[in-house]
Amino acid sequence: MAGEVVIRAEQLTKRYGANLAVDHIDLEVDAGEIVGILGPNGSGKTTTILMLLGLTEPTGGRAVVAGFDPLRDPLEVKRRSTSASPMRWSGLAWARSRATGSAPSRRACGSGSASPRC
Repeated sequence: MAGEVVIRAEQLTKRYGANLAVDHIDLEVDAGEIVGILGPNGSGKTTTILMLLGLTEPTGGRAVVAGFDPLRDPLEVKRRSTSASPMRWSGLAWARSRATGSAPSRRACGSGSASPRC
């Protein structure tokens, strides 16, 4: 899959009133690439990510993530672009919860958890 573009932004722009938060960004990320977005506070890093995930609408330009338009298919973009795997209980954490009598939280019980308390 190397060489396949999974994130593309063309002239992506965001204004909040008279404030220009993101100024015509062009971006391509290939499958397997690791990319960091660096800049000082207020430089538009978070706003760019929010636009790529479909959580805020760009004022101009367009984006495609995993083949989907974040504005039209934000749930599909989120489903295909998040890489966090469910947290699973380790034996030690389970033993601690048994000793203290506290039940594991739903957040700590991943979908594959074998815990009878989940």
